[in-house]
Amino acid sequence: MVGVLKTERLLGIEPVREWIETFESRQTQKNYLSKMSYLLDVGVDLEALLKLPMKEARELVWRIIKDLKDRGDFAKSDNLKYAVKSFYDFHNEDTPMVWIKRLHRTSRPPKKEAKKIVPSHDQVWRWIDSCRITRDMAIVSLMYNSGLGHQAISCINYGDVIYSLQSDGYPKEIVVTAKVYPKRFRINEGATSYRVLYDRDCAKLIEAYLKESEGLRREYMGKYKVPIDETPLFLTQCKDRRSRCKRMAPWGIWNVLTEVIKRKGQHLGLVKGRTWTYLIRDAYYNRLIAGGMKDVHREYLMGHSLGIRQHYYWNQYSNEMKEQYLACGFNRVEPIEQRIEESEVIRELREENRRLRETMTLGRIKELIKEQLKTATLE
Repeated sequence: MVGVLKTERLLGIEPVREWIETFESRQTQKNYLSKMSYLLDVGVDLEALLKLPMKEARELVWRIIKDLKDRGDFAKSDNLKYAVKSFYDFHNEDTPMVWIKRLHRTSRPPKKEAKKIVPSHDQVWRWIDSCRITRDMAIVSLMYNSGLGHQAISCINYGDVIYSLQSDGYPKEIVVTAKVYPKRFRINEGATSYRVLYDRDCAKLIEAYLKESEGLRREYMGKYKVPIDETPLFLTQCKDRRSRCKRMAPWGIWNVLTEVIKRKGQHLGLVKGRTWTYLIRDAYYNRLIAGGMKDVHREYLMGHSLGIRQHYYWNQYSNEMKEQYLACGFNRVEPIEQRIEESEVIRELREENRRLRETMTLGRIKELIKEQLKTATLE
């Protein structure tokens, strides 16, 4: 009620009404009026303010703003400063109000950094397992395995992934181009692509999703008349025809991740700190460090610029990067902290057992079972 009365009083002042009507948006008008209403509380005559010379008007308003600053109301002081300038400049186009940067500062106090809790390998996989549909599981696992952000994941096409899935061995690779991730190539010395890797469990989830989405993909190809390689990797699955069968937008992937983090973050003890989608990229980086990957290899896979080396780095060091990536262990259960080398004895025993299984016939197995039963009966 008090706010409505102040607004009516402000609109009753002719210069204020003329100024506020220049803004088309109702919300903008409301915001400016709420900022200017504080001048009524301290008894400033707005019509008289316009008649003052610029410097006198500025110093009058600055005393009010400085009082707000001293009381710690930084937001109100900052808002009032620019609202008064807009009002004064509208009526005094020849002598606009000029704030002096060094003298008239309304900077806010430094914000407290919120505690940043990066999930562990097991926690990320619990997030993945908590997803309701296979598509969401594939999205989160690909982000964790490759370190790509939600914008890049949205731009990846079917053709970028299917041929690497058909290749032999792990890890698989995806070529990230400027079309997929434009902001990664602004300072990359003219480089047009780099590669990211993903491991076995992630590949299985992507394969399962591609098998499930065959019908949607055919529907997309018929709707937009494009070859299968140019269809998006991740498609929308809603029932609404207008939103069905489209490329998942970055905000759609963001929502998927936010939902997973909010749902599982409480059970993982992550409610005390900030949890946002880039935590998965942070978890990827931490895993590379824990696995002992070289610094420059790590920077390349993160998409950071290597300068002129960006042009030849993959061709020269791809095998070494793949070996170190596998050692980092991005699959579901791979505790890299407790990796133990097998001894010669264990390897020999394993080989002997394998040979026995291959040479043992069905008849010999039956004889062994009879002998064991006879021994058990005698006992």
